[in-house]
Amino acid sequence: MKRGIGTKIVSINHVKLEQRVIERANKIKCDVDAKFEVINKKPQWQDYVPVVSACQSNRKKRIFYGETGILTAKKTERLLKRVLVRALGPIGEISTRTHCKFPIGHCAEPHAANNLLKVQQTLASLNQIYFSESRRPRTGEVIPPCENCITVFNNVIS
Repeated sequence: MKRGIGTKIVSINHVKLEQRVIERANKIKCDVDAKFEVINKKPQWQDYVPVVSACQSNRKKRIFYGETGILTAKKTERLLKRVLVRALGPIGEISTRTHCKFPIGHCAEPHAANNLLKVQQTLASLNQIYFSESRRPRTGEVIPPCENCITVFNNVIS
């Protein structure tokens, strides 16, 4: 099922993907809280992963996760690297083609897509990847995709 920017997939698979990213965000929060409880301290906001996202291809139902962080050109799968560079510019730099303040490849969505592509290297297009809404583990808040992610991934939720 293909969708454009600004629309959501309403299917059993999409609901499952959303549930799994919420579970993953909750697990990250619980793990951090438990780690700090052992040392009798309260975690600070910077102790948590900023954002987590999930994705899956339209072919297989395995879910892949990504967390905000630095994505290096060396560790980026060929298809994703080619599309990122062609659409936005060099990985790790601020794009001059969008008004996004985040470095290219820094968001949770490219990390999730990269993890999927490491396993499913037969995908012909990034349009075959579907994403969950991204979540902030510390608060559970839904984080909208940035302009870079909307530009690169046709199937990112916005």
